[in-house]
Amino acid sequence: MTTFEFAGRTHRSPERWASVGIIVAALLLGTAVFWRAERHPRTDDAEVFANLIGIAPQVEGPIVELKVHDNEFVRKGELLFVIDPRPYQYALEKAESAQSALEGQISDEQHRIAAQVSEVSVANAGIDTAQADVSHWAAGIDQASRRLQCRAGCRQSKG
Repeated sequence: MTTFEFAGRTHRSPERWASVGIIVAALLLGTAVFWRAERHPRTDDAEVFANLIGIAPQVEGPIVELKVHDNEFVRKGELLFVIDPRPYQYALEKAESAQSALEGQISDEQHRIAAQVSEVSVANAGIDTAQADVSHWAAGIDQASRRLQCRAGCRQSKG
């Protein structure tokens, strides 16, 4: 074979097709790897920049149920996790118990006040009765004094 014989060939050799296929496959594989790395980043010791949104609950406590998974899309107002309600249920029951005790004390005090008001009413009635008795006895004394004066005056006029 001479140099001229190679120049005369017009068809491509299988080695050339294999080289083009390997290059195309490498490009496709590189594109797929790049796409996968962009969509689902994974690293052991590097930093990944992503949009992170911090969340904070209104109350604290241990989380008993997580309603979302990693990288899941969530909407505003959607339930993300459940906090253990037992401490808050206990605090509510304790507060309700204290409220009931205080309401009982208030009721007792209202009864005691009502009893004292009725005692004051009875005392006022006793005062009114005593004043009426004083007035009655004062009138009796006045009447008796007038009788005595009349008897004394009547004796002097007869005498």
